[in-house]
Amino acid sequence: LVNAGRYSEALSLREAFPIREWAADTSDPDGADAGFAMVMLELAEGDPARIPALLAALPDLLPETREALLLQAFLRLVNAGRLDEARDFAAREDIEAAALRAEPPLRADAVAALITLDLAPGGEPGRIAPRLDALEQTDPARVKSLAIHAFVTLVNQGRFALADEVRPRIEPAFASFAKAA
Repeated sequence: LVNAGRYSEALSLREAFPIREWAADTSDPDGADAGFAMVMLELAEGDPARIPALLAALPDLLPETREALLLQAFLRLVNAGRLDEARDFAAREDIEAAALRAEPPLRADAVAALITLDLAPGGEPGRIAPRLDALEQTDPARVKSLAIHAFVTLVNQGRFALADEVRPRIEPAFASFAKAA
């Protein structure tokens, strides 16, 4: 059901039958499959903060698959506006390192989410420029967009020194604009 995207039916089945118990037996291929389906169901319809616990029950999962699923859970926390939880999740699961090891599309999304946290209250805006540097080789168009967003946000927050660190990345985009009269 999960593979077919029939999540409401899968949720009902999970409540009606001991799926959690079956999924706990990862020595059985069906149990491991059920465990993985539980992770995917939680990502699609549940609480992304529960993903690490579900992944811990899948010891044979490839490390890169585990990291990709953790990154997806992190993205869902950020996109849901659960920024404090996302910040704790990122620290606990070493999301920054995982993001840099991820394939380019997921890497760009994860770095963008980390920058979102950096720009939010309680964030670390001094980490924005290095994050943009880390993404430059794989997604320069995304870097430009993120840099403009970061620059404008930092200026609006009155963090002019930090905005000045990002400014060289956006100046070429504004070179063709007419100067104000």
